[in-house]
Amino acid sequence: MSKRTIDFDKYREEKEDSIELVAFGEKLEAPSSPALAVVEDIVELDEKDEDEVPPEKLIDMLKVLLGEDSYKSLRDNGAELGDLEWIFNQIFSIYEEEGILGSPGGEEGDGSGNPSKSSSTGG
Repeated sequence: MSKRTIDFDKYREEKEDSIELVAFGEKLEAPSSPALAVVEDIVELDEKDEDEVPPEKLIDMLKVLLGEDSYKSLRDNGAELGDLEWIFNQIFSIYEEEGILGSPGGEEGDGSGNPSKSSSTGG
């Protein structure tokens, strides 16, 4: 009997390139699909039927997506909460366009790139 192997590591290596973000003259990267921790946060917000994404949750999700160092770079260069919300929305609009979180305007989001929520900036 032959053994069949599912090689998750190989799959991860073959995935598309990351999403490049240019901010304050620096190139930052987000993964080509969202980290599970971010998806769990979005699901939790949906289940709570929150009308707004709390700023601390938005910050936590961006730290996971971009990495701690990239987040610190944004912060140290003077990014504001509205800027962070815009970055988050842009990244998620790419995920939606590529069908990672459902089709644009589908049930997974509102088509704006914001997964059915907005932060306290009203965006």
